[in-house]
Amino acid sequence: MKKNIFLLAAFIIIAGNFGFSQNLKYTKEVLEQLCSPEFFGRGYVNRGDSLAADYIASEMFKWQLKSFGDNYFQYHELPVNSQSKADVWFDGDKMASDGHLLVEASSPTLKGTFQIVTLDAPVLKNSRRFMGVVSDNPDAFFFLDSTGINNKELYDFAKGILYSEKISKKGIIEVVYRLPFGVPRANFDSFVKIQLHESINPESIKEIKIDNQNTFIPEYSTQNVIGYVSGKTDQWIIFTAHYDGMGMYGDVHFPGANDNASGTSMVLDLARHFARGKKPHYSYAFMLFPGEERGLWGSRYYVDNPLFPMEKIRMVINLDMVCSGDKGFTLFNATTWPMETTIIETLNTNKNYGFDIRQRGPAANSDHHPFHAKGVPAIFFITAGKAGPGHTAFDYAKDALFPKYDELFSLITDFIEILNDTPDPVGYPLVDYHIHLKGDMTYEKAIEKSKASGIKYGVAVNCGVGFPVNTDEGALGFLKSMEDSPFYLGMQAEGREWVSTFSKDVIDKFDYVFTDAMTYFDEDGERVRLWMPEEVKIDDPQEFMDDLVERIVEIISTEPIDIYVNPTFLPAAISDNYDELWTEVRMDKVIKAAKKNKVAIEINNRYRIPSEAFIKRGRDHGVKFAFGTNNTDSNTGDLDYCREMIAKCLLIEKDMWVVK
Repeated sequence: MKKNIFLLAAFIIIAGNFGFSQNLKYTKEVLEQLCSPEFFGRGYVNRGDSLAADYIASEMFKWQLKSFGDNYFQYHELPVNSQSKADVWFDGDKMASDGHLLVEASSPTLKGTFQIVTLDAPVLKNSRRFMGVVSDNPDAFFFLDSTGINNKELYDFAKGILYSEKISKKGIIEVVYRLPFGVPRANFDSFVKIQLHESINPESIKEIKIDNQNTFIPEYSTQNVIGYVSGKTDQWIIFTAHYDGMGMYGDVHFPGANDNASGTSMVLDLARHFARGKKPHYSYAFMLFPGEERGLWGSRYYVDNPLFPMEKIRMVINLDMVCSGDKGFTLFNATTWPMETTIIETLNTNKNYGFDIRQRGPAANSDHHPFHAKGVPAIFFITAGKAGPGHTAFDYAKDALFPKYDELFSLITDFIEILNDTPDPVGYPLVDYHIHLKGDMTYEKAIEKSKASGIKYGVAVNCGVGFPVNTDEGALGFLKSMEDSPFYLGMQAEGREWVSTFSKDVIDKFDYVFTDAMTYFDEDGERVRLWMPEEVKIDDPQEFMDDLVERIVEIISTEPIDIYVNPTFLPAAISDNYDELWTEVRMDKVIKAAKKNKVAIEINNRYRIPSEAFIKRGRDHGVKFAFGTNNTDSNTGDLDYCREMIAKCLLIEKDMWVVK
């Protein structure tokens, strides 16, 4: 490592202004072009996404960015609806295509004239009348009018019934008290959904004429747009943004200025800046993705089909909705990458950039997340303040004011410069050794989740007295059933009787064995399970802790295990005193036993244990660590706490236990 992390703050304080030149004028010109009607909202009507991609590629060519192939495109496909027409008339009057009325993208093709049945407060408050009206009009459009109901729970309940597929109808018109909100879809409902803004809510309407033309395209051809600038090393900084927007809903145009012409134009400005400067330390790639609004489609495709080794990526910086900033910004993945976050926070303070920075953990809310899920360092900037409302037809270029553009641009470029002199990101095996097939976590779902996250799974079966697998035959049956699986196979040894319950030959057939001290017999011969409050008796917490530590040391020292899991778990009655009860003396007893007996300590994602202090002491003593979720269902996450501890404790690959 190039520099001690604790010197970073001092380095930042003395670092000078690196003279980066941003160009807000250029950024606004790009943004206005991307928001123009000629790109059809950068969606999937009239190939708006491809027209925008061509423009982005022309800008990359202008700044002489390099490409990974013959051009800047990485082609792929996605499933999506393309809504070419969405005309509506109320009582013979055609409604304006200005975004105050929206036929949702999941609405099927429908053409004709239909009766409108109004469901107002008197109807909604009378359940029998409500069901009668709904049942008697299976070919109508229902107009939901909440005026005078003053009961949100009742309204939501009635709305839920009405939206049910069991209720026959042609469509629903709902008055909304925020601007109609669009989301691209790849499915059709059985009825048309219309959002009607309160400002154009008619006093009464009897009839709707509609001409909605919507096509599902299962393999719509689109493209990532990627260019790069060569650096002095083969490590990469990646700048990402999604260039797709809501597109067109019939004739309703979604400009998509804040979301996300702003991020796209800023990435292109960064590309212009670095292409015109001196040769950088890192190589820089500029990746503009489509399909973000359809579920991170472009970035997911990229991480499954990378153009250079993913382990060479030092940092991904994702920019989405960045045209404000007067109220600061939110930094996602801040808790996962605390060293990098400290750099950003310190730069913001010492260079008077004046941002209010809100730190957040991981979230699958933009194109940084597919990289994060593969173990790549990634952060996501989203600014706060006045801007056009995203996902509406009113996200105009004129409202993209960029009041803190210079500051954000400089903060990002300063941050990258300082990364040159910081420790490289830690490489570590993404293996979760503590996965169970239980709840809704089926074999098939585990394969799906492992593939999607990039985390290899070790599937463990509970083995011991009182569990379904309690004999050699049962253990061998499990191994036989999983012999062609892509998983490591683990034995979770339950209770203290397991050693005599299973033969050594059978135990050795598992890839690894783990246990914990959460189940044991007390001095009265009573079975104790630490996670069940009614079974735990604690008269003196200090005496309880001394006894628990001795049990842990004995288990680690005498039982033939590879990993000690749920390592510092405490019963609920004393868990709030974790830091007080897990003293250095107690930690060291467990750590020394693990080191002596070559037993790895699990970093448990579910319970978020052991503590940072324990891990650092274990690291300094040469203890190996393994990751584990200990899931109860398919909600496994992606080892967020484990990643956080690796970053905070600077664990490197040699600190990690691996299957032999």
